[in-house]
Amino acid sequence: MMISPETFRKMHENDSLEECYRIRRELMDDLIEFEDNESAREAYMMPSPETFYVINNLYLIEICRLIEKKLYEEEE
Repeated sequence: MMISPETFRKMHENDSLEECYRIRRELMDDLIEFEDNESAREAYMMPSPETFYVINNLYLIEICRLIEKKLYEEEE
């Protein structure tokens, strides 16, 4: 089941900075795998691999926003 980017962000708001980094790396690995693997795009599944790709990009945006927020909080 896919969740909204907003729900994804809320789920990770209390994660440590290191955990956010790990999640970001995992998302980036998934995105690169999709981009580099044409056969993955041809797989039949619902939702489609393209949908997962778009959602992972949206999740990446949210986790990067959280990282930014956490970095600024540490400075204060």
